Amino acid sequence: KSCTKCVGCEMAPGDFGAPGEAVGRAGDEIVLCGQLFHTGTRVLTWMDKGGFNAYSPLPPVGVTTDAVPALRYGNRKVALQKQSKTRYPSTRLAIDNNNNPKGVTPLKKEVKSEEWDLEYLREVVHQLVIHYDGCGTARRCFRVLHDERALSCHFIIDLDGTIYQTLDCKERAWHATIANDCSVGIEICNLGALNTDAEVPGIFEEWYRRKRAHSPPTSSSTDNDPTENSSSSVYLRPPDDGSGDPVPTTPGYVGRPAIDSIVRGEIQGQDLRQWDFTRAQYIALCKLAATLSTALPRIRVQYPTKRDGGVVRTKLPDEELSTFEGYIGHYHVQSNKVDPGPAFQWDLLVEQVTSLLER
Repeated sequence: KSCTKCVGCEMAPGDFGAPGEAVGRAGDEIVLCGQLFHTGTRVLTWMDKGGFNAYSPLPPVGVTTDAVPALRYGNRKVALQKQSKTRYPSTRLAIDNNNNPKGVTPLKKEVKSEEWDLEYLREVVHQLVIHYDGCGTARRCFRVLHDERALSCHFIIDLDGTIYQTLDCKERAWHATIANDCSVGIEICNLGALNTDAEVPGIFEEWYRRKRAHSPPTSSSTDNDPTENSSSSVYLRPPDDGSGDPVPTTPGYVGRPAIDSIVRGEIQGQDLRQWDFTRAQYIALCKLAATLSTALPRIRVQYPTKRDGGVVRTKLPDEELSTFEGYIGHYHVQSNKVDPGPAFQWDLLVEQVTSLLER
């Protein structure tokens, strides 16, 4: 029936909920341009209790307001040829010519946050950048990124597989320099990789421990969780960070690296060693990646490969980076980075995402 107070408004019975009726959520949703998408795994957004809010402009306690910028994110910039003349008719911003082999400086338009819709985001975003945080837990990661370094990332995956979304994916998170405009960023909690000739820091020995045969660590959440390898001789239990909050958020959680020994490998020509991520993190990452590749189809289910099919373990040339569609590491973007490290299982990511999307 027609609304008597709004000319042109058509209202059919049952189109809307009753006034004041709560809209239910399952607790697995992520947000893209204000729309909710199911992932099939636990998610806390910046709107949820216990979530991390990268929209907050407040500096940390004890830091003066001029020590960090007011915001930790920005507006995505899009190439002029992608610009919709009807929606974005005005200012053009000249930027570097990394993506133009002829040396002509391309023009880009800064698109304000409120102007993005899902259709346009699907045209622009074509990369999922994977990081390790070097902090070990989501709470530490957010504190370092947001409070100390004035940076941001769309998602953080904690040791227990809990996904934290800190910003809507329409925002330009500050996580991967020249890839920020066309990417979504994910930080996976992990202490990171070391050069093989470096001394193993005490924090590694404190976090990663081998259980004794007669006294394995116990946890109700782990015992009932098939994502963790209960037969592993290595368990992961980060020390209390002093906040009074559980680390990570699953009560009694005991994590175990997916591989039972330190992984050694080469990134950017460096011989590195690293403990693998937890199985819970891989499962959460795969479900999140499957969701993003569905909602943003230019993020294809692939990673940069060499002629022999193995993953590229160096920075991509700028021209190749600008056109690649799919999953990349931070080190593919910047030559001074090595994350997500030699332990990261690229094959597992693609195989599991492919399996999820075929169901």
